Amino acid sequence: IGYSDSCAFWFWQSRPDGIAIIDYYENQSVPLSHYIDMLQAKPYEIETLWLPHDARAKTLQTGRSTVEQLIEAGLPCRVVPKLAVQQGIDAARLVLPTCHIDTTNGDAGVEALRAYRREFNELTKAFRDTPLHDWASDGADAFRYLALVAQEKRGNITSQPSRPVFEKPKITLNELFEDREKPQKLSIARRRI
Repeated sequence: IGYSDSCAFWFWQSRPDGIAIIDYYENQSVPLSHYIDMLQAKPYEIETLWLPHDARAKTLQTGRSTVEQLIEAGLPCRVVPKLAVQQGIDAARLVLPTCHIDTTNGDAGVEALRAYRREFNELTKAFRDTPLHDWASDGADAFRYLALVAQEKRGNITSQPSRPVFEKPKITLNELFEDREKPQKLSIARRRI
């Protein structure tokens, strides 16, 4: 959360059937006091302001961290556990279908999610494992944090990466080989052109 960085906020509430996204806000090149004023002016109570792990870093200008400054302003803050980016993307994929988004206040955030993509390596002509850092990444990263918090609150995610789960194959290797050895019938239809 630096002065020149973009800063994105998703405002949400847990519901029995998922998550209600009630607002989205993003800005850049403004001081932290701008965000404090914006948060305090919201017409609803903020239960917890979840921040990225780097919000703990102290700045040279103030000697205090973003977390310290926000708490001093009376905002209840917690820091999202630092997990792998892919774990956050996986959490977002699980949470997104359960979201009910207020389209009057959440359109800019939805557009950021739509534009979020992996970086393309021109040399290898393949996508990298890392997301592209562009205008959409800050809003999408903030949604990753939302998803991690929502999953953790529901007990569906831990701070440790989970082992991959593989489904039992529906066919055995022997059945696969037997199926390949069966004679294939080809049907050729004549058509007049």
